[in-house]
Amino acid sequence: MSESSKYDPMQGDCGVTYHKKNYSFNVKDIVDYANDNYEAKEIDLDSVYDLGLFPVKDKMIEVDTSKYSTYVIDGKKYRGDELTDEQIEEFSKENTGHAMDADLKYPIVCVSDGNKIIGVLDGNHRIAKSKILDKDKILAYIIPGEDLEDISDTLNECATFQLPMFEQFNG
Repeated sequence: MSESSKYDPMQGDCGVTYHKKNYSFNVKDIVDYANDNYEAKEIDLDSVYDLGLFPVKDKMIEVDTSKYSTYVIDGKKYRGDELTDEQIEEFSKENTGHAMDADLKYPIVCVSDGNKIIGVLDGNHRIAKSKILDKDKILAYIIPGEDLEDISDTLNECATFQLPMFEQFNG
């Protein structure tokens, strides 16, 4: 991987659907907002594992092309059904490496609906690393879903949009 394409977990966007409205945030902005406005707490890993992007099997991130609609490899987007076996293996190895490089001292950022966590805005590699390391708990900021509208107004980063990803993950 070239230095210019080096993985930066704080780059990019994240999103969640809450009460049929899609919210999108810049990752760094929502992490900073959560850090400034919510208290991190330990939660059960099982409460967020199935919401994470990266299932783990045999200590490796497993790629399930039937579950996820879009993959980015070397800066190019692919549909899951377009990936070769070699690309799937490379994606798995690369993301397992990112997971093992993740620092578990930083909380993940989740969204809740009542007492139930419904989405992960930041921390998918930390979730995978925790699973690989057989951890039971993970540190998390939990943002109540009812706060999303105010957060989007505050950050001025929210966009309402419809992506196939949201249709698949959130019905």
